[in-house]
Amino acid sequence: MKPPVYCLVSVKVRKERLNDARRQMRLLEKDVLSRAGCLQYHHLQNLDDPTRFTGYGIFASHSDLEAHFEMMKARRTGDDALDGIMDPDVEVTVQTMDRI
Repeated sequence: MKPPVYCLVSVKVRKERLNDARRQMRLLEKDVLSRAGCLQYHHLQNLDDPTRFTGYGIFASHSDLEAHFEMMKARRTGDDALDGIMDPDVEVTVQTMDRI
């Protein structure tokens, strides 16, 4: 059996949309956790800068992680609920890792 794939995503949201961001992340977490191939998925809020979040996911395979990325790409395209939440001046970073 292949080991799972780990993913960290760092984002910064607009301060004025912080409550919207939290609500959307809670909804997203429930949705992603219900999908096949998702073993764990959480959003963590930075204590020093509450506008910064890290998404932490563990997926059963690279193909499950790719399916998650495709779902997120489709979800962000034209989604009024997500529109304007992210800070446009800060790049979203994604790290994909294997356990050693």
